[in-house]
Amino acid sequence: MSVPTIGALRRHFAVEAPVAGADGMLNYEIRFLAWGAIETSQNGVTIRVRARDGFETGWRLRLGTRVFEIITRQDDETASGFIACACKEIST
Repeated sequence: MSVPTIGALRRHFAVEAPVAGADGMLNYEIRFLAWGAIETSQNGVTIRVRARDGFETGWRLRLGTRVFEIITRQDDETASGFIACACKEIST
């Protein structure tokens, strides 16, 4: 996994986790904020963030009005302190 360059982690994402509402509907609540970088390719969107516990598949990353669902998560194997999340942009 490549390490983001200095200044690349300039996006401030809200990390949202799914919770069951009282009415049985699935809602999302903000768990924490994370600095990250967006990389787009033909395969989709990869968002790299500082490593920390709490990034799970099915969770969402929100950047303003844009919402990204975490499809897969790749932990850093080089100890550089980053997580790569393969995401799908969804509309809300």
